[in-house]
Amino acid sequence: MLPLAYHSIITNGYLFSEEIANYFCGVNLNFAQITIDGREKTHNKTRVLKSGADSYERIISNIDMITRLIPECMVVVRTNIHEGNKKEFGSIYKEFSKKWENRKVKMFPAFVMPNANCKVSCCSPQEKTDFFIDLKRTEGIEKINFIPRHRIGSCSATSENSYIISPDGDLFKCWNDIGIKDRCVGNVYEGITNNTLIAKYMVGSDKYSSAECKDCSLFPICEGGCNRRRMDNVTQSTNYPLCPFTQKGIEDYLYEHYKICEGNKTD
Repeated sequence: MLPLAYHSIITNGYLFSEEIANYFCGVNLNFAQITIDGREKTHNKTRVLKSGADSYERIISNIDMITRLIPECMVVVRTNIHEGNKKEFGSIYKEFSKKWENRKVKMFPAFVMPNANCKVSCCSPQEKTDFFIDLKRTEGIEKINFIPRHRIGSCSATSENSYIISPDGDLFKCWNDIGIKDRCVGNVYEGITNNTLIAKYMVGSDKYSSAECKDCSLFPICEGGCNRRRMDNVTQSTNYPLCPFTQKGIEDYLYEHYKICEGNKTD
């Protein structure tokens, strides 16, 4: 049962301090998601401070502090995965699962999705499948659920009351839109000022009108891919691939799931 007041936060974790942690402890922070971009060397190449300094060590230290000072808060450490760092996740998972073994911490991978501003090589649908299969077969990691599943309200772009707030108070419907002025839908001080763009997200990314999706046996469990890319394909004539799975990938997932259910770890 959830508490009467449920609070969550998604943050890079860098500016956390004991004072902030104690404040959140007092207001019952239940969930915190903090993202890293690979092992220390890889992370520091991507997550660079304005001064040029590294950020990894401080973020990890702050995660440790949060788990000590807010022990009832579930801390989810998300690792952004792309072609350049996907082989690092196994060691990241094992190191921090052991480090925070008796604390409320979960490790999970999330794939970087291609967009106009992406500066890394993103994984294809089949490469994503191979990544999860390799975690089980090579790394022996079985606790991460790789089976496709539908998550209610998982995309802010099409959720009625979900917005991303930039440091200056601007409102956006998609994480990838932050900082792009023509993708701003309003401001916390002025309210919503761009209902046209909100409507484009709600209508232009409608996967239920896609003949390809409707004919697929996995739809809508697969969630139909990224809503922002689907909208861009409609409104900007881009050609982003939308299907998050391949037929071979689905078969691979089902086979691995069968082996787990049967307790058979051999090929």
